[in-house]
Amino acid sequence: MANHKNQHYVPQFYLRNFSSDGKTIGMLLKGKNLTVPNAPIANQCSENFFYGNQELESALGKIESKTSSVIKKVLEDKGLSNEDLSYLKQFTIIQTYRTLQAAKRIKAILGSLLSKQPITDQEKTLYEEASTVGDKNSDVILYSLKSAISNEPYTEFWDIAILCNTTKVPFITSDNPSLFFNAYQLYRREPFGYRTPGAEIYMPISSQYAVFLYDSLIYGVEEQDANTIYLEQENVLALNYHQILGANEAIYFEPGRINVQSDVYFSPKPLTFIHEL
Repeated sequence: MANHKNQHYVPQFYLRNFSSDGKTIGMLLKGKNLTVPNAPIANQCSENFFYGNQELESALGKIESKTSSVIKKVLEDKGLSNEDLSYLKQFTIIQTYRTLQAAKRIKAILGSLLSKQPITDQEKTLYEEASTVGDKNSDVILYSLKSAISNEPYTEFWDIAILCNTTKVPFITSDNPSLFFNAYQLYRREPFGYRTPGAEIYMPISSQYAVFLYDSLIYGVEEQDANTIYLEQENVLALNYHQILGANEAIYFEPGRINVQSDVYFSPKPLTFIHEL
């Protein structure tokens, strides 16, 4: 088996869905406000030995292979089976745990845990777990992905919907494309994570389509077709806004479809296709 030095934390097949030629993609470097109209996909969202070993990347590659065929069905407007939806759900959740931004987030959480003296049994358990995690990104990502597996039972009641963008404003994506948020807990001023009620995950999969996971015990959605929601422009703008906020360094878009420095409206408006039950 070839030893792949350059390991991607956002799959290349995924980024190609935002490309007009399959090789390059539009990129905006958020901190520098610099636009690159044709950035090579092979060089995006990757680091040398990011996962530390070939075995983990190979395991993720198998998930990507299954999911890429499912996403192709979505882009070709073909129906999805329950198994297809299950693969798409798994891929979307795992993607939230495997990026450079995820590593930074987990490091901050671990640092916070280790800075306090544990008192309760739960705090002591978390403290012991945190103390075993190394400082390298590969150590943190491995811990992060193990957390994804341990949290899987808590996603049993999460439903999945396909968001169809029929507007002139395309979806954009980023180097941290799968975003977790929780509108239900936001105004309750309570800490939230995958184990708290009201979870939502959004990830665009092309300029026209996105995946949306939501806690079906808390929310209802306005599906116009089987597992499909057709979005108006205000929702597309709001979801693009989340991508801009959630990006680590790079925002990606299909060249020629949008000028992210002038056409993206930074809109904090709430999503209107989802409501609390």
